[in-house]
Amino acid sequence: MKKHLNIFLFSLLTSAAIYAQQSLSGTIKDTNNTKLAGVVINIPSIHKSTISNASGYYEITNIPTGNYIIELTLLGYKSMSKNLSIKSDTHLDLTMEESVREISEVVITTAADAMHINDNPLPIKVISMKDVNENPSTNLIESVSKKNGVWALSTGPGIAKPIIRGLGYNRTLVLVNGIRQEGQQWGDEHGVDIDQFSIKKVEIIKGPGSIMFGSDALAGAINFIPYNDFNRNGWSGDFQSGFQSNNSMFYNTMLLKHKGNKFNYYIQGTQKDASNYQNAYDGKVFNSGFNERNFSAMFGINKNWGYSNFYASAFMQKMNMVEGRRDSTGRFTKFIYENNKLKDIAVSDQDLKGYEFNVPYQIINHFRLQNYTVINLKSGSKLILNNAYQYNIRNEYGPAKLVEAATNGGGEEEENGQLSMHLQTFNYNARYIKNINDNTLFSTGISGMAQINTNRGDEYIIPDYFLIDGGAYAYLQKSVRNWNFSGGLRIDNRNFSTESVNLDSMGKVSVFLHTGGKQQFAALQKNYTNISGSIGFTYKITEQFYFKMNFARGFRAPSISEITSNGAHEGTIRFEYGNVNLKPEINHQLDMGIELNTKHIGISITPFFNRIDNFIYYRKIASLKGGDSTLLEKDSKETLYAFTYNQGTAIVYGGEAAIEIHPHPLDWLHIESDFSYLNNQQLNHPDSTKYLPFMPPPRWVNEIKTEWNNLGKNIKSFYIKGELVYNFAQDHFFKAYDTETRTPDYTLINAVTGVKIKQSEHVVFEINAGVNNIMDIAYQSHLNRLKYLPINLSTGRQGVFNMGRNIFVNVAVRF
Repeated sequence: MKKHLNIFLFSLLTSAAIYAQQSLSGTIKDTNNTKLAGVVINIPSIHKSTISNASGYYEITNIPTGNYIIELTLLGYKSMSKNLSIKSDTHLDLTMEESVREISEVVITTAADAMHINDNPLPIKVISMKDVNENPSTNLIESVSKKNGVWALSTGPGIAKPIIRGLGYNRTLVLVNGIRQEGQQWGDEHGVDIDQFSIKKVEIIKGPGSIMFGSDALAGAINFIPYNDFNRNGWSGDFQSGFQSNNSMFYNTMLLKHKGNKFNYYIQGTQKDASNYQNAYDGKVFNSGFNERNFSAMFGINKNWGYSNFYASAFMQKMNMVEGRRDSTGRFTKFIYENNKLKDIAVSDQDLKGYEFNVPYQIINHFRLQNYTVINLKSGSKLILNNAYQYNIRNEYGPAKLVEAATNGGGEEEENGQLSMHLQTFNYNARYIKNINDNTLFSTGISGMAQINTNRGDEYIIPDYFLIDGGAYAYLQKSVRNWNFSGGLRIDNRNFSTESVNLDSMGKVSVFLHTGGKQQFAALQKNYTNISGSIGFTYKITEQFYFKMNFARGFRAPSISEITSNGAHEGTIRFEYGNVNLKPEINHQLDMGIELNTKHIGISITPFFNRIDNFIYYRKIASLKGGDSTLLEKDSKETLYAFTYNQGTAIVYGGEAAIEIHPHPLDWLHIESDFSYLNNQQLNHPDSTKYLPFMPPPRWVNEIKTEWNNLGKNIKSFYIKGELVYNFAQDHFFKAYDTETRTPDYTLINAVTGVKIKQSEHVVFEINAGVNNIMDIAYQSHLNRLKYLPINLSTGRQGVFNMGRNIFVNVAVRF
């Protein structure tokens, strides 16, 4: 693969040349011929942007010859985009229409090149940080999973994994600036190690994304895009501070950025601390707090040949793990080591307060270096190089660490936990994009990664391994009158190898009674090769009415844990055995969509049908004597159930329907309703295993919002929003082995208000405040893994419930 990469780069770079750079300038007015100041003019594909001045004038320089999409946004006006061929200095005057509708950004970048969202045949949603601030949560994934066919699989308030149309874990690919996030994401209690305040916007692709990204994009992809636009010369930035009442979470984040003629850069830092959350049934949930300390920076170079952005980030999180153990009175318990013995005692009122950490807990550090470079070539073509290095360190500390700490004299926690996994990933991505003419775009490229996992703790759950992954693709997009066709093919290969591991021979002792003196991992080598592809079209019936269709074939290679695992995480109830005979998952998915966008109404209907062959699911193992196979942890004496992995044929179908209304003449009123429906089954299975595990039930989100813009001299906007979320009961669940139980329906009511105050030309204050779960409903989401923790003997209720009423406030200063 390295040889192929060198040949690919050499053949392209030999055709590179430096050409004269053009400029784009003009004046922006509204339909009343009023000149508009503050309009953001952006060319996404080359990361160039500016803001119109008081006379409505704008200018962007150093634009290479080529075809581009120009995007314009301004509060209170309809976002607009325009295709433009720039071959010389270009003067373009533009007119924007006032709009009461909050139309999402019209340009997406998670494709071969920046393109209109309506030109992509797959259903795509763009979420800005404005949307996130109006729908706050305790973590990034829950903030973007409120609707639109996206859910969050949670393990407490600090850990969430994205679910797209019922499929998650390694079937939903998480990207940061186009590079796949690699942080042992196969684990149940492994969240997405990204600072939510370092993100500019989120692009969600619903549908197989294997053609662009390879394995693990079976359900789709979520691309978190960091700050990369610099539209004001000199220094600018923002400061945010917030508080949430339920778990006493407080946070602060600061961003400082500078735009120069040739160099751009920013630095950003975040602090977040959360205590135990609470609800009406459980009271304060012991050991559910967490904290984060995050840092990110970027340095960008803009030259005639193109631009190059260098990113660096550090995500550092310490996370308690909820185990849900309680005594006969229903009080949570904790482990202590006293008189040479590990004891399980009831927690005190003081233990439930504050920001302390108790076993089990985990410490996650994720470091990232990334370079995103665009090189301008002949005739408007370009080469995009996107490479990264990631280092993920996951340490888990359980009861055995209390024993070890006491034996060693107590004091500070050790550098390595009971489970200590060090994952290094080298990502590479090279794309060649050629605008054959104004209506045809061709792209080809290669992408992949090299990965090394090393265990440094006393326990192993997966072995050390070395992985090489690589693929090549070709993609074509062509417009013919009102039709836009797109499609492509990709071939991928993944190879990994492990070595034989016997813990005792390495001087380590397994904490599980059954593995002492036995081989835990055998030497193994696996190789997977697969082909993916897609073909689709969009048809513009009118300027506001679109029809879309896409058919795609995707795949997912089995994860390392599904093949090799032999162990358990702290805070889980499962001991997992891998299955070396697993085959890659293959899916074929049909997507359709109808979208209508007018001045006062927006309607979208996006059904899909997805068949997955070799679908991988876990199941309990029966013991030789009948019943469940169980294992005993030596120190805590905790009983764990043994699971392994099977395969079958699964079908998932459903879709989303949404309507947004701004009734005239009540232009300040916004009414929105979003309905998501999923159904699923495994073919040729009995009722107990007929349905897939962790499949979200239907959901109906209703929102009413009043918003006014430019109220007087200083108030730029003011809004009040109410939200009603009805989650249907989930009667289609994986019954076998007591893996899942029925989840009843529940309704949540939320409210938020916000104001944007212009203090001066360059200083704006934003305040958002509200309440989630106003009625303090005690509920368990079907995707809440804490639902399956031990039964509370005093109430008979199993597991731990979700967060209760939560009052929040967020204050931001943009300067």
